[in-house]
Amino acid sequence: MFWLGTQDPATVAEAAAKGETLPSLHSPFFLPVPEPTLRTGVTAMSAAVVGLMKR
Repeated sequence: MFWLGTQDPATVAEAAAKGETLPSLHSPFFLPVPEPTLRTGVTAMSAAVVGLMKR
């Protein structure tokens, strides 16, 4: 499992200031920022696979 920062930093800061938690991954209210989340995830997973294939 890859853990990525998927939330807008302003949203995270606002929730922290209010003492609230953000919706979890499987919540219908989970709202990731599509870009750069997808790019970061694809890059990280691709690098992991390439690294494993070099072994």
